[in-house]
Amino acid sequence: LVMLFILLSVVGLHTRVAVAGVSGSMAVFYPELAGYAAPEWVEEGLRLTYYVASASIPEGRHVYFQDDDGMFVDQFGNRYRRETAEATSGHGLMQVDVLSTGKWCVLDVNLLPYVGTAPYVTSLTQRLSVVDVAAAAGDYWLPPEFLALLPAGEHGRLRIVRMPYSIGGRTYRAIRFHYEEGRTVFVYDLDSGVLIYYGTGGVSSLSKGFTYDLDRAGASFLTHTELIDMRVIQWPWAGSKPPSWLSDVQSLHYSGAVSVQIPGTPVFPIGLEASVRVLRRGLTWFLSETQSVLASPPGLPPVPTTMLTVSGVVQAGGLWLPPQAADKLEAGQVLDVDSVTGVVTSVSAVGKTEDGVPMITIREDGHEGVFVNEFTYRMDTGLMTAWRHYQAQFNQLQEIYLTDVR
Repeated sequence: LVMLFILLSVVGLHTRVAVAGVSGSMAVFYPELAGYAAPEWVEEGLRLTYYVASASIPEGRHVYFQDDDGMFVDQFGNRYRRETAEATSGHGLMQVDVLSTGKWCVLDVNLLPYVGTAPYVTSLTQRLSVVDVAAAAGDYWLPPEFLALLPAGEHGRLRIVRMPYSIGGRTYRAIRFHYEEGRTVFVYDLDSGVLIYYGTGGVSSLSKGFTYDLDRAGASFLTHTELIDMRVIQWPWAGSKPPSWLSDVQSLHYSGAVSVQIPGTPVFPIGLEASVRVLRRGLTWFLSETQSVLASPPGLPPVPTTMLTVSGVVQAGGLWLPPQAADKLEAGQVLDVDSVTGVVTSVSAVGKTEDGVPMITIREDGHEGVFVNEFTYRMDTGLMTAWRHYQAQFNQLQEIYLTDVR
């Protein structure tokens, strides 16, 4: 799960993406982890922050694709066009928020890429939703008592080494797992069980691409992840009861638009429809699938996307807030200042509609306005009624509004 999400920093920085995992790699390799509890420091509100980087490097300067109009012809008369092979790379921060613990652990993981060479991150609303066994959720930790039992040495294609490991100016008593296939490495702190490093390297094939010799074209990929911070966020509504409708709701529907402001040209909003379907739920959370359709100019098909999202009590920006939060919040209240990203979460508005319905808006502000997220909730039910996302890098505004609940 960790590797899959890191690769998004190379291949998917301009779209909203989410993947739900049932088991990380460790829970697959060691099924007995299902019988362990999470480390004692794992609690609701915990946030782990990792620095992530990845790159994809083509094996040659050019890639050839079959094309009846191409200039290159093989011995069988097939034609190919030649394109320049481009390397891609990206880096940023990955923040892992624990929404629920127990038999299952629910994680909301957010990728925040760096803006060019600037020392601050932006939000492109890329998320990974994880529902996993508590002892090894998403591979971000393992129980220290389990690690203590693992013998060092060669185990088929797996090598386990106990060793000191220095990262971020700190040296850990660590255990290192090295898988030969894909050259994958996990490093955990033996004392706490937290994942402190993850890296992988390998070669992947390029879809439908060939080399000059008509071998399948490929690219080498590298990923790097290292822990830089861990803390517990004390949301004012932590410990509150979820909305009463949480156990019954089946679907939500939102309508809105996406618009991009280009200087000197008029703004043409593009319609956006989003249907949310609840897939799985616990006492304080649910996992949902959102199918959204972005309208296209006449003559072109619409652009559909599917994403998975988790919403829980200890979260700002989910699909709901506990209704009791209304008694704990006031306009202008700062809820959290992230020490790594500098993102400020605050209450931007508290009020009522003309019909007397209480409303609250939670706002996330990136560094110097590089992005803004606003989430508006109807506080008699706690349901999110509107979401507004502004992305300065692309001068893009996205807005959606609740239209139906079933």
